[in-house]
Amino acid sequence: MTDSFLALLQTADWLFPVGVVLGLVVLIGLPAWLFLNRYIKPNTAGERKEVLSLLLQTLGGVAFVLGGWFTWQQLITSREELKNSQQGQITERFTRAIDQLGKEDDEGDAAGGGKTGAGHQKNLAIRLGGIYALERIARDHKPDHPAVMEVLTAFVRQHSAPVEEPAEGKLVQRDIRPDIQAILTVIGRRQLTYDKGESQRLDLSGASLMWAILNKAKFDGVDFTSTHFNNAQLKEAELKGAILFNADFTDAIMDGAQLQGADLRGAVFHNATVAGVNFKDAKLHGADLTGAVGLTREQLNSAQVDGETRTSLKAERQP
Repeated sequence: MTDSFLALLQTADWLFPVGVVLGLVVLIGLPAWLFLNRYIKPNTAGERKEVLSLLLQTLGGVAFVLGGWFTWQQLITSREELKNSQQGQITERFTRAIDQLGKEDDEGDAAGGGKTGAGHQKNLAIRLGGIYALERIARDHKPDHPAVMEVLTAFVRQHSAPVEEPAEGKLVQRDIRPDIQAILTVIGRRQLTYDKGESQRLDLSGASLMWAILNKAKFDGVDFTSTHFNNAQLKEAELKGAILFNADFTDAIMDGAQLQGADLRGAVFHNATVAGVNFKDAKLHGADLTGAVGLTREQLNSAQVDGETRTSLKAERQP
C-alpha cells in the first residue's frame, strides 16, 4: 500500500503545481493576513470579512496566473516530447527502409538488370517496400527529402552499369531491374525539384537507364552526365536545366520532352525520336543528332549549336 502511494506521488503531474499553490498560501497568505490585521486593524466582523475576501481574491489571482504559467510550460514540454517522439519514429522508419532496400538477392541479380523474373527475386518485394517507404518519408517530412533522394540515387548508380554493345551491333531487348525502375518512378514524381525545394542536383551520372520508362517524369536539374538512355521512353519528360553531358539517347523515344536550357554537349541521339522536343537554349555543342527522327530546323535553331553539332538535316545552321 505504501509503495503504491509513493509511486502515485512520483508520477502525478499535478503534485508540483498544487504544492506551489499551497506554499504560496502559507508564504504569502499568512504574512498578508498578519499584515492586514496589524495595520488595517479591522474591528467589525464586516471589515474582517472584506479583508479576508480581498486576501482570497489576491491569492486566487496569483494562483490563476501561476496555473496558466504551469499549463503553458506543460504544453511546451508536451509539444517537445511529441516532436522528439515523431522524429524518433521517422528515424526508425528511415532505418528500417534502408535495411529493406539493402536486401539483395543471392544470385541472378547482376548489376544492370536482366529480364524480369530472371534469377532469384525473393527479396524484390522487400526492396520495393523499402523504396516506397522512403518515398513516403520524403513526402511527409520535408527535412529528410535530401537524404532520401541521396539514398535512392546512390542505389541506382551502384546497381546499374552500362552494358557493352555486342560485336554484331544492336543491343538485345532487356528489361530494366524492377527496383531501379521503381526508384526512377519515385524520383520522377517527387514533389520537390531542383531550385523548387531542392538545393542540390540529384546525381544519376553514369547510370544505365536503358529500357527505362520515364514518361512525364520530373527530372529538372538532375545530373545525368554520361548516363545511358538507350531505348528508354522519355515522352513529355521534364529535363529543363538538366546536365546531360555526353548522355546517350540512342533509340530513345522522346516525343514532347522538355529540354530547355539543358546541357547536352556531346550527347548522342542516333535514331532517337525527338518530335516536339523543346530544345530552347539547350547546349548542343558537339552533339550528334544524326538519324534523329522528327528533328526540325526550328528545333535546332532554338538551341545553342556549334560547328561540331551533327544532324541529318540537309542545310545545317552555322554557329
